[in-house]
Amino acid sequence: MLFDKVNFLFLPNNETGSIGVISKSIIQNGGKIISSYKEIDQNTVVLINDTYIDTQENKLIRQELFRREFTLEYDKLIQIIEAKGLKCIPTSTIPKCIEEDKLDLSQYSKMSQLCGIIHISDESRPLSSNKSSEESTDVSFDSTDSNSRPYAQLINVSPAQEEKIGKSKIMRTQNDNRLLINAMGKLFTKYSSEGDVFRARSYKLAKASIENTPFRIKSGDDARRNLKHIGPSIARKIQLILDQGYLAGLNETLELSSHLNYFMHCYGVGANLAKRWDILNLKTFDDVVKNSPHDILKQWPILLGWAYYEDWGKMIPRKECEEHLKIVRSALRQISSKCEVEILGSYIRGKENCGDIDLLFYSKDCNDTGELGPVMAGVVLELVRQRYVQCTLQMDSNIEEYMGPMIQELFETCKMQVSKATTHHWREDKILKKYFLGVKLDQNKYRQYYSDKLNEECKKLEKIDSYLSKSSNNSPDMPVCRRLDFFCCKWSELGAARLHYTGSGEFNRWLRLRAISQGLSLTQHGLFKENKLIESYDEKNIFKCLGLNYIEPHNRTEGQWDRYIFNTGSNI
Repeated sequence: MLFDKVNFLFLPNNETGSIGVISKSIIQNGGKIISSYKEIDQNTVVLINDTYIDTQENKLIRQELFRREFTLEYDKLIQIIEAKGLKCIPTSTIPKCIEEDKLDLSQYSKMSQLCGIIHISDESRPLSSNKSSEESTDVSFDSTDSNSRPYAQLINVSPAQEEKIGKSKIMRTQNDNRLLINAMGKLFTKYSSEGDVFRARSYKLAKASIENTPFRIKSGDDARRNLKHIGPSIARKIQLILDQGYLAGLNETLELSSHLNYFMHCYGVGANLAKRWDILNLKTFDDVVKNSPHDILKQWPILLGWAYYEDWGKMIPRKECEEHLKIVRSALRQISSKCEVEILGSYIRGKENCGDIDLLFYSKDCNDTGELGPVMAGVVLELVRQRYVQCTLQMDSNIEEYMGPMIQELFETCKMQVSKATTHHWREDKILKKYFLGVKLDQNKYRQYYSDKLNEECKKLEKIDSYLSKSSNNSPDMPVCRRLDFFCCKWSELGAARLHYTGSGEFNRWLRLRAISQGLSLTQHGLFKENKLIESYDEKNIFKCLGLNYIEPHNRTEGQWDRYIFNTGSNI
């Protein structure tokens, strides 16, 4: 096989969402994903997130942030990579290698060749050689995220003043700033579709800052002085929007990239794959089937993302989330009397409507996730029998009998031929510790939570792609298929797991960066110092070890947590 006996190490970490699809492609082609020093050998290939590589100059850029994002000890890992003379390649190279059925490392550099001057300042270079220095300042807010100096408040008002202002005034001023909020949202969409995660993040946080501002923004300078996450470049854009009522070229750019967003809305399709299809001038999934079928043959969950494209784009009312939890708990009681399950994600952060449902499984005093995997598998099979589970996005020996024919049927509907060699790679021959599901309530239960607004506000399939659709028809008589994910954790790691799966993603990233700035490492397994565990069971104690007051889940939404962090103590 293409990657037989080849180990792949993702840098700076393997936690980015888009890496999941690439990881699966590597494994399907015989490769192995590693995440520890001990697994590194001469057959290891280092994959670097494309955001940190200037391909034209063959240089590593944004090195300070690159270092901060490491979950392993930076200096030790770099020394091992250098000592073994390992080649470093951009992550986006993998799909091309698979397409060409060739892994040629001769053209790629070693780490020392990429790094150049090791201590380059994060703000001293643009994101890539063809971006101006003015544009690169969009991400300047990162410098405030994880240093030891005090954090600024989101807005320059005291907690007492904020309480007095109240939410109603913030709601009123949201209307005053609606033009800016919409523009920041469009800029976030633009850069997300282009795969520029750092600029996308900068506009996402700028949007959150403006949404939570209790005053009308009168100028770009006004925004930069009084709001967090507004750097000089974003401030200039704000001034242009206020002066002109729009941002020149933005709508045209969004129109040009609209088909990228169309693809990326589908489960399993990331920015790199969408851009590849764009280069091939593919505009619909039907185009992909006819012109690049191997992409779907190797990543069959994309078919389910296509089939439930519209349903999985609809928001889930909070009360409906609770109903799904009840159903899973009832099935769990039939499988195990010891295991427990709780809901996390955006629900526990207090969202009225959620994008999907995250459920965490654990058992008191059980530190073997190998025991929890079969329990979750048993719950999935029971829910399949109840016809609650519509599909699974993985296939193991337990569910192959159910999912295999369904996937075959979808391929046949697309008029695609599937060989036995291809189907062999669908199944994962190991105990799964995560399950990603599509589920439906029965009609009577669904009627209680039906919402015209939530069912209508979703992306639609192009007419030519609708032949594969399994989505509902926006009727209370047709329950919507929902995305529901199972995770599990060790009892001793319950606090760290709750922290990780509660989110938000931006909050988790900010917390990891704060840990790194203190010489620590924070993952879903716990808080570590030089590979020694400091805390993992008690969520509140993790905050304390980081010198933070405990931040309630409902305050972990983008741009909200800053005002709650002041605490200089630490028990490390």
